[in-house]
Amino acid sequence: MAEGRRLIKLKHSLVVAVPPVVREQLQLAQGQTVWWHLAWQGEALLSTAPQRADAYPGSHTLHEELVTLRARVLRLQQRNQARDDARYAEGYTLGRLDGQAMRMNPHGRRASRIFLRVVDQDMILAGRSEAVAPARARRVERVEVCDPLGPVWAPPALTEGEQIP
Repeated sequence: MAEGRRLIKLKHSLVVAVPPVVREQLQLAQGQTVWWHLAWQGEALLSTAPQRADAYPGSHTLHEELVTLRARVLRLQQRNQARDDARYAEGYTLGRLDGQAMRMNPHGRRASRIFLRVVDQDMILAGRSEAVAPARARRVERVEVCDPLGPVWAPPALTEGEQIP
């Protein structure tokens, strides 16, 4: 709000009339004492208190806040570094286990899942979305049957009327 007022010379003082809006804001009454505070060059503030309220936090408060925030940033950086190290170690371990599983059983279920995951990542890196992969939607889970006694060799099945030689 800016409202212009003229100064009036009264004996050895200059008097300025206080606008009604300012009187309401400061809740001024006739005969009440007010104080002028010099803020910046070319500005003065009218107040009802002898001590001016700080418009900005004091330097001590700012210093405390800065120290607190720096400590928090340092703590978060250390936590993030520890988390990144843990994720790297976990990924490295899972990669080693996947590689070992593929060497032990290159045609097993886990190897096929690893292969599909690698294909999906290649498609994503190539700029295609996962929804484009039609094999993913139509894939049927394959069940591997393992006979602990090994394969059974049997003669071919006989049809009706055929005899064993």
